[in-house]
Amino acid sequence: MNTFEMVVLIVLIGVMAGVVNNYIKSRHDAGGAVSGELAERLAKLELLEDRVKTLEKIVTDRDFELKEKFRNL
Repeated sequence: MNTFEMVVLIVLIGVMAGVVNNYIKSRHDAGGAVSGELAERLAKLELLEDRVKTLEKIVTDRDFELKEKFRNL
């Protein structure tokens, strides 16, 4: 193997290592973004569940029903 072939081989190995490194980083970052988005959506879902529970308590309250009956008269 002459010097030119060795230089080309070293450059190819370096380029391939860079490509593989970028691929691994992009896969890792994409997974982190998905898990972050998932955590955000789960937090929002919990907030909405709490709001629905509060609304259910209000609507099923007897005083609310009585007020609605008076309002409808």
